[in-house]
This record gives sequence, C-alpha cells and structure tokens, in this order.
Amino acid sequence: MDETHATRAPAADATTVRDAEYGAVKRGGEVAATDAFGERALLARCALIVGPGEEPERLPVWLRRAARGGTLVAPGDPDQPWRLVDARDLAAWLLTALEPGSVVSGPVNVAAPEDHATTRGVLDAVVDATAADAVRTSGAPARLDWRSWAELEESGVDRWAELPGWVPRTSATEGLISTDIGRAVASGLRCRPVEETVRDTWAHASAS
Repeated sequence: MDETHATRAPAADATTVRDAEYGAVKRGGEVAATDAFGERALLARCALIVGPGEEPERLPVWLRRAARGGTLVAPGDPDQPWRLVDARDLAAWLLTALEPGSVVSGPVNVAAPEDHATTRGVLDAVVDATAADAVRTSGAPARLDWRSWAELEESGVDRWAELPGWVPRTSATEGLISTDIGRAVASGLRCRPVEETVRDTWAHASAS
C-alpha cells in the first residue's frame, strides 16, 4: 500500500474519536490540514509510534509482563513484520521534512522498513531487555510460548487490548503490514535498531 491508495471518506465535524470511525476521523484531519495549508501540508501517515515515554503504552505492556518472568504468550508467525517507528526517528524526519526549502509534502507513509522488525525480533528484544529483572523476580528470563492467531482468537483474546501493537495478518490488516515507505526513506527517514528502541523504552518505563 502506497500513498496513492484509496482513503476512507473523511468524518465531518467530529471532535473526538468516539464521534466517528477512527480512520474517518484521521482522514478528516488530513482534509482539514490540506484545506488550511494547500500543497504545503505534510500528512505523515505513521506506523505504530513507540519509544521512551510512549503514550498510550504498547511496548511497555510487553516489557512489564516479561519482567515478571515465566511464560509469555507470543502471537502468530514469528517472522511477520511488526511495523513501527521510534518516536525519536519520526521526530528527526519531521523536523528535516519541515525545514525551509524542503520539497516534502502531501501524504507520506512513515514506518521502519518491512524487514526492520518482526514479531520474533521485537519479543526477543523484550525478553533480553528485561532479563535481569525477570531473574530477580522469578529466577529466569521470560520464555516465549508461540501460539497461532487461530488458537488465540478461539480463546477469546482481544488482540489489540491484550497483545498491544501486534496485528494478525489478514486481508483487512495487510495494509498495516505491507506498507510502502519509499517516499519517507528517500526524504531522509532513518530508523535505529529495534533492540535499541526496546532497551531505551524499558529504561524509561522501569524508572518511572
């Protein structure tokens, strides 16, 4: 999915997400920005934004659970891309894209490359970052227990609330996983290793 893909119809006059469907509210914001700034408007269509101080919390949920040790349910295909962007990398790109003389405008998909982070890579980093805490708590680092999405769904798991940040690969979610980020990369987006993002997020969360 690239920036030319069809979008949702925009929500009109919605003041909160509860007033309309989430995607329609986001598209309404894009339309409002374009109405105000014309071709100069930069519409950053971001993947899951993570990193130290993230709010609402996604990675810290996994990190705090892993820090308790024991068995940690790991969802789906270990090699499925997990599309995210470190807030610090996003901020650095935005500041560059908004500098005087920049030609970056319009919609831009902003995410780490598809091969940057997988479910296995993220959760391995989570276990590694919390290993010392888990050893103090339970005597050993957390252990990943891989379960298929079909099994988890049958068990009644609410994937976004209970597995925050992870999405099963279906026809409805494919655009969240296979997202073309060529424009962002060409205009300067650089993404730090996911291990660094996870480690720094835990350092911040555990100090809070």
